[in-house]
Amino acid sequence: MRFYVDSLFYLILLLSTSACSYESHAPADFSINLDCGDDEVHLSGTAQTFTRKIIFAGDTTVNISFSRPQLDSIYQELSDMNYNALPANVTALCTEQVVPRGSRTILTIRENGRTKQIVYDDDCYRYAPDDIRAKRLRHIIAVIIHMTERNPVVKNLPESGFIRL
Repeated sequence: MRFYVDSLFYLILLLSTSACSYESHAPADFSINLDCGDDEVHLSGTAQTFTRKIIFAGDTTVNISFSRPQLDSIYQELSDMNYNALPANVTALCTEQVVPRGSRTILTIRENGRTKQIVYDDDCYRYAPDDIRAKRLRHIIAVIIHMTERNPVVKNLPESGFIRL
């Protein structure tokens, strides 16, 4: 009897330690397109680009570089937030709104032959603290933007020149 109890204990221990070390990798067809209005980021396993709409000069597209672990970490963040369960339109809940208007971000995710588009409207000056769904979506958008803006090629681009009214 003691042998079975010990065996069960070691089996549970083995399963729990292997589950903790499991890393999720993005599928081969995983891609993200993040459209922030004046700036657009496209990330996939084969091509990564950044496009800025520049007034009087037209659109400028540059190649950027994301490592496979960076793409995997973005995929993991999206999977952890269960992005497929999000509605097609997400609006941040505000305690104070921006006047005259906020921003709209379109996030398009492709994996395993399926495409999901999420339109995120953010008219907030201050956010409602209990709006977890929008908070997690803002976080993943910010991570993608931050990783993109660290790229030297993107840093050297001129500003768009558009004035938001």
